[in-house]
Amino acid sequence: AETAALLANEVLPECPLRQWVLSLPMALRFLLAINPEALTLVDLLRSVFGEAQTTEMRAKTHQRWGEQRLKQADAERFRTEAMRQEARTQLREAGRAYEALARLRFATRQFVEDLWNAAECYFIGQCYTQAARLYDEYLHNESRRRNPLALLRLGQSELAARRFDQAIAALSECVEMYPLDPVAYQARLEAARAYEQLDKPKEAEQLLL
Repeated sequence: AETAALLANEVLPECPLRQWVLSLPMALRFLLAINPEALTLVDLLRSVFGEAQTTEMRAKTHQRWGEQRLKQADAERFRTEAMRQEARTQLREAGRAYEALARLRFATRQFVEDLWNAAECYFIGQCYTQAARLYDEYLHNESRRRNPLALLRLGQSELAARRFDQAIAALSECVEMYPLDPVAYQARLEAARAYEQLDKPKEAEQLLL
């Protein structure tokens, strides 16, 4: 009952998916409640909702499931690593779905927002190579909005993937282009970490002065 309430109130997107799920027979509702992967049943209604809308529903469902699992892991004392692993899996699936949605809506205003959502889900899901690829694509398609944060995230993703030179390039651009933005200080710290990994303590120290 608790998991079903979580799905209804927090995980499942609002209409039309929530309305559809809650009108299902009880056996199928139970299946959806215990296994979010069963939302592949939504694909059966692609002809009704359309491919883009179905993909968006899947993306939001995986994202919300992952976010809720992370919240539960923060509140629990036991089984937290299993919850976090499940959360990361769901968020990576959300990243894949948002990326597919971006390709479907390439010629629309939602394209860059879909790219951002995909990159963020990959990043939180600790799939850093994919996150870096999509943050980079976002920066090539968005002229202003979120650019300081996107450069920070790109640098953090490259750092986590141990591509230190690429991390420094993105983080340095963030500091140089947006010195007054609140994320610039975090970018300095991350760039210093990258320099330390390259055994360049002087360059790291310069960033922290």
